[in-house]
Amino acid sequence: MEDFKSKKSQAVSVRMTPMERMLIESRAKDTGMSMSSYMVLCSMGKELKLLSQEQKTAYKHLATYHSHFSRIGNLVRNRADISTEVTEVIREIKKQLESLRNGQ
Repeated sequence: MEDFKSKKSQAVSVRMTPMERMLIESRAKDTGMSMSSYMVLCSMGKELKLLSQEQKTAYKHLATYHSHFSRIGNLVRNRADISTEVTEVIREIKKQLESLRNGQ
């Protein structure tokens, strides 16, 4: 099957009640997905699994790391000084490692 994530260029507007939106947002959050990704995968008949609290936390941290490394990549491509970005990523990684080490 074609990788749909890398080619998202179309937007769809959907009308729903506030209660429907709250329900969809809640279910998307329980799977660790954005509302948009959740709605797309549900409409395609994909089976979605709920994430444990530990998995949600790990996902959030990995998303943060992804963001940092993407910014660093952009700086490297633009040949900018990346020392501040690298220091920030190192600090965040150390913080998460310490948190894991302490069982949090």
